Amino acid sequence: MEWQDTSVNAVNRLPMRASFFAYESPEAARTGDKSSSERFLTLDGTWNFLWVRNADQRPADFFRTDFDDRSWGTMPVPGLWELNGYGDPQYVNIGYPWREQFANNPPYVPVRENHVGSYRREVEIPASWSGQRTVAHFGSATSNLYLWVNDSISVNNFYIYENAYQHPYICVAIP
Repeated sequence: MEWQDTSVNAVNRLPMRASFFAYESPEAARTGDKSSSERFLTLDGTWNFLWVRNADQRPADFFRTDFDDRSWGTMPVPGLWELNGYGDPQYVNIGYPWREQFANNPPYVPVRENHVGSYRREVEIPASWSGQRTVAHFGSATSNLYLWVNDSISVNNFYIYENAYQHPYICVAIP
């Protein structure tokens, strides 16, 4: 997998930059409230969610549009797994919280005790966005993140902090 390849840091990620938002008009920009813009779609809310303790237990094909996730639980977004009943809460002020769980042996990522959360949600994109450049913005993720759109991998990134992604079919924002 590419997440064990030290030469790969991201796939389909836009270059790192300051966080900006393209309002539809100067008047809308003056409000400073992107959530009221017709160009903004938040994914905050309740998602279908499956958490597994070991990476090899994750559903490898859950991104398929015909995948049955009716047995899954739910997770608020934004939300922390550990504060919503998954895994064990850990706080550290330096280093990674999982540093005691396995040997530091890059680029090899362990399978045991490597927790994975799979999220699913159907989103309807406004018809007015047709033909426009779209960007998915993720405010934060602790480790590796994949984004699939309509059965296709769109984004893969590691250690995400304020990154943006483009995809021809979807625009999402998780502040």
